[in-house]
Order: sequence, then structure tokens, then C-alpha cells
Amino acid sequence: MNDMAGVLREKAHYNAALEMYQEALRIKEDKLGPKHPATATTMGGVGYVLYHQAQYDAALKMYQEALEIKKEELGSKHPQTATTMNGMAGVLHQQGKYDAALELLQAALNIRKETLGPRHPKTASTMNDLAAVLRSQGQVVTALALYQEALEIDKEKLGPRHPSTAIIMDNLAGVLKSQGEYDAALELYQEAHEIRKEKLGLRHPLTANTMNNMAVVLELQGEYNEALELHQEALEITMETLGPQYPEVATTLNNMASVLKLQGEYDAALELYQQALDIYKEKVGPKHVSTAIVLHNMAQVHESRGEYDAALGLDDNARIGLNESQAWSDGGL
Repeated sequence: MNDMAGVLREKAHYNAALEMYQEALRIKEDKLGPKHPATATTMGGVGYVLYHQAQYDAALKMYQEALEIKKEELGSKHPQTATTMNGMAGVLHQQGKYDAALELLQAALNIRKETLGPRHPKTASTMNDLAAVLRSQGQVVTALALYQEALEIDKEKLGPRHPSTAIIMDNLAGVLKSQGEYDAALELYQEAHEIRKEKLGLRHPLTANTMNNMAVVLELQGEYNEALELHQEALEITMETLGPQYPEVATTLNNMASVLKLQGEYDAALELYQQALDIYKEKVGPKHVSTAIVLHNMAQVHESRGEYDAALGLDDNARIGLNESQAWSDGGL
């Protein structure tokens, strides 16, 4: 049952995966007991799905319980313990709790290097996640080196066309984009996009995520119409596969609005920013950096229209979140 739930989650069929994981959890708690490592593994599966459904508090609680069991039953240096640490860190990162995420990921990386080896795909996965947090903290050079090392490992161990390889390609491209290396970033995004279309399908949220990222680069290169078309297609896929109230939807709405802002379509831009803001406030909270970025972008639109009081009010609210992170640079997410 766990295996089938795992297949469903990889296909982004999160509701069906959650039902199956929850049923498996009930069976394992009954047959093996609530403190068995196999029970904790299924708890981790539930946490993973809840995370991808943007139910962050519930996901964190599930991971915390699973981690306690694995530490107690398997030990703090076991590879399975590291897996749960890794998943829990992903939730903390999404919640903007970067220091806590970094501490867990560093511990998980040390365990995986020691028990699995420095060139194992799971070690590379933790490197990737660690790099993502470092990038959110503004440590771009360190993040870049980790992404490059992780990509080398995945290409060697899993092959250049593996979905995990595409994840790291996509993230590495994001760093290159932030450094102004737009052509190199676009080339990597396109490669990741081709892999995801081939392995996951066009109508998968990860495929849509790469499309969204490609569109941001096109926007930075001044290709506004092409960028809008890609954003629109990514938005349709994300809403179809995940639903309308997901952070990923808000990200695409924000990025579309930024293109419209550059085109002088201020009313349309504000409408999309407001939709993104509503989603972020509900899913990650009013003081999260993503919420602050949207507020800042809305302030820029009001400033462009000469509505300075409105702009100042929004920027004051935005500073609360932006002071806690250096993850923003160009208004994109």
C-alpha cells in the first residue's frame, strides 16, 4: 500500500495518495504498534503529501512525530532518521524558518555521507535541499557549489535524464538566473523541462514549475509576450493538477502580474497580485517572505500610478517579511 501511495504522490495525485497513506498508517499502528519504525515511515509519507497540499502545520506535526520514533527506535544516526529530517526541513524552509531547516539538513547530510557515502543519490538530494535553504538566506555562492556537486552525482548515479537530475538542474538554473546569466539559466531550464515532459508528463506540476521559471528568464530578457504565454500555460496546469489555492498558483500569478506591470497594464497586474496575496496569506501567513514580495510588487504598481500613500502603506507591511529574508531580488518568486 505504501508503494502504491508513493506512485500516486509522484504523479501528483495527492488526495488519492493521502487516503492510501492514511489507510496504511491505520493498519501499521494496529498490527505493528504506534512506535514501530515502519509506522514512522508511513507517517513520513503522510507528512510529504500534506506538505505538497500546503498543509504545513499538519505536515510538520507528522514529521516531528515520525522523527521522534525513528530516533528512539533506530538511533539518531540511521539513514531512515536522516530521511525524516530531510522531509521535516522542507516544511520548515517553506515556512521561512531557515535556521531550523539548515540545522536539520546539515545533520541529515552528515548522516547520509557517513552511512550511504558522499556519492549516493540520497546524499545529493540533501545537498540540493541544503543549497535551496542557503539560497533563500542569500548565500548564493555556497548554494551554487552544492547544486553543481549534487548534479554531478545524480548524472553519474541516476543518469542525465532522471527526474531527480531535473530537480537539481531547475534549482541550479535559478541561481544562474539570479546572477544574471540568463542564457545559461534558460538552457538548463529547457533541459529540465524536456526531462520532466518525458518522465512526468506535460500536465504535471513540476513540469509547470519549470515552465514558470523559464518564463521569468524570458521576462528578464524582455520577451514579455512569450513569458506571459508560458506563465498562462503553467498556471492552467498547476490549477488543474493541484487546485486554485496553492502557493505554486500564487507564485505564477505574481510572476504574470510582474510582466503585466512592465507592460503598463497596471489594473490587470494589481488584480493578479491581489489573488496571489490572498493565497499566500492563507497558506503561508501574512509575515512570510513570499507575502512580503507580493506586497512590495503591489506598492511598485501604485507608485508607478502616482498613488504614493498607497505605495508607502504596502511597502511598510512588506518590510516586515523582507527584513527576515534576502530571498528576493527582482520581484519574481
